[in-house]
Amino acid sequence: MSDFLEAVEKVRIVHQRFLMVGRRWDTDVVEPLSFDALDWEVRLRERAHSANLHRPNIWIDYFVFYRGLYQTKIPPFVIGRPGWDPWLIWFASASKTPVVDASRVVTAVHQNHDYGYHPQGAKGVGEDELAKNNYRLLGSWWHYHTTDSAPERLTLRGLRPYRLHLLAPVRQGLYQFTMNSWFAFLNLTRPVRHPLGLRQKYSGVANGKVPGS
Repeated sequence: MSDFLEAVEKVRIVHQRFLMVGRRWDTDVVEPLSFDALDWEVRLRERAHSANLHRPNIWIDYFVFYRGLYQTKIPPFVIGRPGWDPWLIWFASASKTPVVDASRVVTAVHQNHDYGYHPQGAKGVGEDELAKNNYRLLGSWWHYHTTDSAPERLTLRGLRPYRLHLLAPVRQGLYQFTMNSWFAFLNLTRPVRHPLGLRQKYSGVANGKVPGS
């Protein structure tokens, strides 16, 4: 919506070259939007905020960057599988390009959908061979950058430094270790849990997130 372009212009005032990223608001949109209505943005923004599904830092859902930043440099990732979006932030940071998280001022609406296009649903999207190859191309969990890796955040008062951004890869590594350990425990105990009727309610990958989707 209009807040997106406003955010871009605010960052451009400070940085000539930059990468601006942000997180989405998952929202049910089940009928056509009337873009002719003067208040369509207000109504859509209110609907998104009422749903209150502003995704956490591993959701990276839009990118604004200067021409040439990634030209001929992006590995052959499959879009729609995990790994490619964290790489974009890592590469920008490694290239000394200012990275700005605009999640706090941009309401980026993501229309809710299922994963019926994959035979295994969300689980398959996050774990199939295409996903595994993306992770191989990512190269290292130290390259798994999130919106928390951005050294600057755009707020209603302008750009503000985020001094904890250097800890983001450490936190992400610990998170991945915890999640991998938890799923390994579930797989190990499945023969015991299933006869007892204790089944895992699987809700996606990495606490419901299928990165890159």
